[in-house]
Amino acid sequence: MKIKLISIAICVLAFATVTAAQNSIKLFDPIAITVSDYNTMQNSSPFGMFKSTQVYLSCPTAGRPTSSVSGPNGGALIVDNTLTVNDENLCEMGKCFSSLVADPGAYVGMPVEMAYTGIAPINISRQVTTSGLYTFNLLDFGYTFGSSAIYLNTSCTIIPINTPEPDPIPTTTPGDSVVCHRDNGTRGQQTLNVGPSAVAAHLAHGDTLGACSQ
Repeated sequence: MKIKLISIAICVLAFATVTAAQNSIKLFDPIAITVSDYNTMQNSSPFGMFKSTQVYLSCPTAGRPTSSVSGPNGGALIVDNTLTVNDENLCEMGKCFSSLVADPGAYVGMPVEMAYTGIAPINISRQVTTSGLYTFNLLDFGYTFGSSAIYLNTSCTIIPINTPEPDPIPTTTPGDSVVCHRDNGTRGQQTLNVGPSAVAAHLAHGDTLGACSQ
């Protein structure tokens, strides 16, 4: 009986050790809510990419590695619209947020948490099965984009790859319109440059064309 109990204790300890042996790296810094630029979206590869990063993972040969992506401290993450690894979509229904709590167009320049609720960390153990290079992309499908900080958590050894990121989608481009963003009076007014496709949404919630009066 004593031997059996000792064996169980060893197994529990081994399981706890494997569970705790997680390495983490920040893949992406948080990105404030930004008005989409359709010209840039259409010219990016893959379509709509606004951030990309790569890591090399050296995974153990014994046993299957475990991996997930999450927000800060292993918590919820937000991506408008989606996150991919090696071009495989990780988000259900093409979005990495559970719901909108406000019109993101009304919170341009603010953290994504102002307009979105997050989703639980995503288990990517099926996508990360062996040592190799893994490319993570954040994709935008229109109107606005943004994300929380995104972390990779894995039992593999993480080797960052320093690759140049594409320029972020510009917030000011030729043809943009100047609007006074009033935010329903709750946070004061702010002069913004927005793309032609976003003007109607701003005017619909009380913004006005032209710079705000100082």
